[in-house]
Amino acid sequence: MTSLSNLKIGTRLGLGFAAVLLFLALVAGLALNSLGGIQERLERIVHDNNVKVAMANKMLDSIRDVSIYGGEIVLMTDEASMREQVKKIAAARERFAEAKAVLTKRVTTGAGKALLAKVEEMHAVAVPLNNQLLELGLQNKSQEATELLVKKVGPAVRTTLAALDDMVDHQTKRAEEASAEATADYERTRTLMLGLGVFAVLLGAAIAWFTTRSITG
Repeated sequence: MTSLSNLKIGTRLGLGFAAVLLFLALVAGLALNSLGGIQERLERIVHDNNVKVAMANKMLDSIRDVSIYGGEIVLMTDEASMREQVKKIAAARERFAEAKAVLTKRVTTGAGKALLAKVEEMHAVAVPLNNQLLELGLQNKSQEATELLVKKVGPAVRTTLAALDDMVDHQTKRAEEASAEATADYERTRTLMLGLGVFAVLLGAAIAWFTTRSITG
């Protein structure tokens, strides 16, 4: 107190304001650091997790399309109509390949890679069977094609779809976890800011009181 009372009033007030401002700068730095973590998680959700979910769903839709078009070929007899369905199947397979390429680049975890490997394994079984179905359909061998569809193609397609459903569930869960982490970070930051804000007010009041005491003696 003796040393503080020896300082000029302006110096005392300056030191008090400087202390408060320094503390507020510390609060701002902590807030920015926490907000940076929240932003990182939100960007991961939007630009990574959601993209992977979208690509897995695109692969699901492509397989369903191929399955539907293949079944329609079995029922058709008009060659022109069947060729049109073949074009649609080729386009659906291109969509599948494009989505798979994007998904493969983005999947980095061991669990994700294992699920993707399972999808590839099941798909590798389904594609030759689907090709065989198309050949029989184009040759108007409806009975053989129907038997193949029921006994082999259908089960292979369902197994592939199930593997993709597992991938979608996995990526959705990761997005939900990232969202929960961002929410928790926000709650912690808000609580910290409120606490530090109250402390800053108390600190300012204490400095003002000590400064006033040093002036009035």
